[in-house]
Amino acid sequence: MTMQNAAPGREPRRRDEKAAATSANFDGIRLATLPRKDGDELRVSLREYNGFAYLDIRNWWTRRDTGEKRPGKGITIKIRELGEVANAIDRATSMVDRSGRIATGAPTADPPDLTASW
Repeated sequence: MTMQNAAPGREPRRRDEKAAATSANFDGIRLATLPRKDGDELRVSLREYNGFAYLDIRNWWTRRDTGEKRPGKGITIKIRELGEVANAIDRATSMVDRSGRIATGAPTADPPDLTASW
């Protein structure tokens, strides 16, 4: 195990301790897990940060040496934004054909800007 550099006056943490702490930061209520290529997963979770709830959508990758799942890139969505995001997902779903391509004749106009209401 290798040691990480530490701030003055602090003990350096081992790399495996840092990994465990990082993974623990993503604990929450897992709502969905979708398998992806190479053992990756797309996870949808409800998490809390600083007392506020968020929807977290994140790719989790697998370490080759240990097989451990690690959080990767993702996005957090505020609870107050969920309704509009759900509407956008519904619109997108209705615009895609069975082959996974944008259907012919799908609307191309941009939706109205809703940021002014916030």
